[in-house]
Amino acid sequence: MFAANSSLVAGTIPLFEDNRITWAIEQLKGVQSKHIIELVPLEAGHTYMLEKLGASSISAIEANSRAYLKCLIVKEVMKLQKAHLLYGDCVEYLRSSHNKFDVCLASGIL
Repeated sequence: MFAANSSLVAGTIPLFEDNRITWAIEQLKGVQSKHIIELVPLEAGHTYMLEKLGASSISAIEANSRAYLKCLIVKEVMKLQKAHLLYGDCVEYLRSSHNKFDVCLASGIL
């Protein structure tokens, strides 16, 4: 059985400590108890940040199958409980969903 620990090393891009996301969360006055939709989470680094900073729920939608699998791995390794990872077209999701969100994070889509 694999357990997340401090000896885990993977790449050098600081996706799990992204200053842009820290800045955005500061502008929002925090994300505690907020329901968030994240478009194109890539490797779930920002998803991780949102959960650790108190988001009530994160619905993250990824259309790239490899990136989606990476998100699933991160969810398990980092023990994310508030993140709901979806595979598919985020534009179609937005068109068809009746869910309400407090915040939309779209850092990876542009």
